[in-house]
Amino acid sequence: MNPVHKKVPTLVVDGKPIAESLVILQYIDETWPEPPLMPQDPYPKSKVRFWADFIYQKIMPVIYTISISKGEPQAKSIDEFLTKFKTLERGISNEIYSEGPFIHGEQPGLLDVILGGCLPWLKLVQQGLDGVKLFDDKWVPILWGWMDEYAKTDVVNETTEMLRPYASV
Repeated sequence: MNPVHKKVPTLVVDGKPIAESLVILQYIDETWPEPPLMPQDPYPKSKVRFWADFIYQKIMPVIYTISISKGEPQAKSIDEFLTKFKTLERGISNEIYSEGPFIHGEQPGLLDVILGGCLPWLKLVQQGLDGVKLFDDKWVPILWGWMDEYAKTDVVNETTEMLRPYASV
């Protein structure tokens, strides 16, 4: 368990806890470098880190606010989310994207994992919004395509099946 926030996720390796999603993903990339989650070149790596931080610091809190609010505060948060999600798509497209089905090209990378992890939560939040769409293939077609490709990967499908018995917990 995270020693500060007393919550998961926490990865335990050889009895040593590593807390927080982004820190865990970076640890995995450094410890098991194949396949890589990050570019090897420091400049593109810095861009990936920037956009990963943007997702965690700017987008995730807004999704949470949407999920717990109603009325005008929720509508304001939805508008904020839509603007930030479009900014994310433009930024990744302009600064990182390389040809392929995933953000980093032929293999999923760190941003694919982060956004792919957001997809089920976004769908769940969107279900409670009376027809309001937080994302679709028309508003953010590039992000939609990447997230859709990631959702089709074997590891996502295997993990989904493994976790299905816990879905109602």
